[in-house]
Amino acid sequence: MKRRILSIAFPALLALPLRANGRRPPEVGDLSARTGLDLSLSSPETPPTATEPLTAETAVQTALTNSRRVQALLREAAVARADRRRERTLPGPDLEASLRRNASEKHTELAVLGDVNGVLLYPWKAAIGNTRYRAALGLLAAELADRVLEVRTAYYRAVAAEKARALSADAADSFAAAAELSRRQRNAGTMSALDLAEQEAAEVESRVSLESSDSQALAERERLARALGLPPTAWTLPDDLPALPAQDPDAAALQDAALARRNDLAAAQEEASASSRALSLSRLSFFPSLRAGVYTEKDQDGQRLTGPAVSVQIPLFDLGSAARLRAGAERDAARHNLAAMRTEVPSEVRVAHRTMTAARHAFEATRDELVPQREKVSAEAQKRYNFMLSGVYQLLAAKRAEASAWRSAIEAQRDYWIARAELEKAAGGPLPAPAAMEIPMEPNAPATQETAPTAPAEAPMHHHHGGNQ
Repeated sequence: MKRRILSIAFPALLALPLRANGRRPPEVGDLSARTGLDLSLSSPETPPTATEPLTAETAVQTALTNSRRVQALLREAAVARADRRRERTLPGPDLEASLRRNASEKHTELAVLGDVNGVLLYPWKAAIGNTRYRAALGLLAAELADRVLEVRTAYYRAVAAEKARALSADAADSFAAAAELSRRQRNAGTMSALDLAEQEAAEVESRVSLESSDSQALAERERLARALGLPPTAWTLPDDLPALPAQDPDAAALQDAALARRNDLAAAQEEASASSRALSLSRLSFFPSLRAGVYTEKDQDGQRLTGPAVSVQIPLFDLGSAARLRAGAERDAARHNLAAMRTEVPSEVRVAHRTMTAARHAFEATRDELVPQREKVSAEAQKRYNFMLSGVYQLLAAKRAEASAWRSAIEAQRDYWIARAELEKAAGGPLPAPAAMEIPMEPNAPATQETAPTAPAEAPMHHHHGGNQ
């Protein structure tokens, strides 16, 4: 006699009356609430057309709207929500059927069995699922903060690289004009061959520097384009970095704020809570798997017998020790991770704050002291050269030092804003809004003042140094 056993899982509809009710908020709204970012306008299929130069804030919003990596994060949030729904869904009952027959006899059996353990343990599993969903959202929110930092860093680097490129272009023009004037003076017999060679070498150096600056600006622009999720032709950059705020927030207050606001720390707390509940649940694993339901049988005479049915797993080999060992190890690991993060978060804030403070001091010293001093030295060197009191080498050295001071100021201003963005991430959210902004680095300076200034040959260049050799 041949026997067939068929087990079919009913759709979840059979368990609908026992399923938890309640409206589940969209995962995008959950992430927006955790990060304070507007994720509602995410539509990478229709990239916007930039009409004004980007700011750091509009760059972030553009990336949130268009970046495919941000879209991937949102889909991961949807996966976390689906996992939570699975944890909060009761398993459906099984239908077991058998048919036995021969030439003269036919016998059928049907049984509908449901997981009793699953129903009894449902509240604990649902609570663990909710906690792990919040932990997953916390980790995704922390990763989203990493993306925001990446965009801000790329933005500040791109603006600074464009400004440095403009400085190099002005310097190249200035040195080219100076070299051309020197060649005329050499032809007129008023400049030595050595001085001309120095001028022409400086011109070549300025062209090489411009080429390097062009390459760096292109690389930084492409880096920002990748972070934004848009081609580099779809947006423009401003000419200058923002002015520094008048003052920076207090480090101690930011440490307290970080402990309360950091999403990765909140995720670690949720994971520690979930693992503790999972350990408590694993201690019930010594109970055998129990399934109960209804059994019905029909014989060849058409008589039907119906009654309760129970299926119990006999725990001969697995008494749940492995599950308890795993749950205990996961609980301990989660607790250690949480304790480590509570120590690391304030340290990260202190380091980021100190880096930002150092960048501010470097920028202010460069802007207020180094650049004016280099400009003064350059002006004096120009006068001494014009009146035959020094050679062209000293003048070119002064011009190079002045251009280097301007580049240092740009880099220090860039480093400040990058450090401030890193501090925002370490603190878990936006820094307090400054009451006022500092005076920009160049209040009313003409564009050429940023660069190696005017050609190192002015009115009295009819004098010569060292003869016509």
